[in-house]
Amino acid sequence: MQPLLRLEKVSKRYFVRAGFFNPKKKVVLALDNVSLQVLPNETLGLVGESGCGKSTLARLALALEPPSSGKVEFEQKELFSLDKRAIKEFRQKAQMIFQDPYSSLNPKMTIFKILSEPLKIHNLCPKSEMRRRVEALLESVGLEPRSCDRYPHEFSGGQRQRIGVARALATNPKLIIADEPTSALDVSVQAQIINLLMDLKEKKALSFLFISHDLPVVQFVSDRVAVMYKGQLVELLPSDKFLYKGHVEHHPYTKVLLDAVPLPDPSMRRKVAVPADEIQEEAGEHIACNFAPRCKKSSSICFKKRPEPIEIDSGHTIWCHHI
Repeated sequence: MQPLLRLEKVSKRYFVRAGFFNPKKKVVLALDNVSLQVLPNETLGLVGESGCGKSTLARLALALEPPSSGKVEFEQKELFSLDKRAIKEFRQKAQMIFQDPYSSLNPKMTIFKILSEPLKIHNLCPKSEMRRRVEALLESVGLEPRSCDRYPHEFSGGQRQRIGVARALATNPKLIIADEPTSALDVSVQAQIINLLMDLKEKKALSFLFISHDLPVVQFVSDRVAVMYKGQLVELLPSDKFLYKGHVEHHPYTKVLLDAVPLPDPSMRRKVAVPADEIQEEAGEHIACNFAPRCKKSSSICFKKRPEPIEIDSGHTIWCHHI
């Protein structure tokens, strides 16, 4: 099966000032040689701590920023070689659901204007059919069709996120990138939004890149899970093996993440594998494995040679010298 979205050896560097009074700039490597695929009608979960490059990867996948090196392809077409017309067609097929439903909707626009805007931009609906189409979008996400003349501040957080989902669906996309779509919501509302996304995936044969810190939610919604640390991909595995720690081998960083998941039984206690304090590398020195300074298994080779991907089982790949 051909992938819908493919990132091949993608890196992204940013140049930032070393300090307020220091005019020199230092290089921040947000993504380091990442290769990843999203298949048709698949949900790929992406996890990792804050600052590991998840949102940067999402921006590259949507062609909002070019990679410093590597290729980003959608339907076997390299995105950053397309002309303006082809890029507009791509943006119709790939949409995003944002993290904060309070800031992602324009407070000066009615819901009708918010949802009709992508329809106008991509010429998807005649003006005479616009209201009917907007009402149908609201109904598809569980909102009253007659609420299209209200403003965002008149809705709750969960309802606003449903409007964000409706906006993403307006262009009939093939791929939706959900960047922590439930983190700003109450727990009960989170479950409603997750169930909504899964229902829409089945009804409309959508593909999702689902970014989140909530590991049980990622396992629940995803077909595969990718784990990132400091811009590097460290593990890729089927979701049914993600939280299972019995006889499944994991990358040392994945083990740290899994040990941080709270247990539902307060009477149960477990030993948490806290990583060692990070070793500060010398200026200009490049560490081949970014987790090596904190890893208890690390050796000299981890600092000098980038680990190659090792497929330990069908669909389960780990980037580590000591697996």
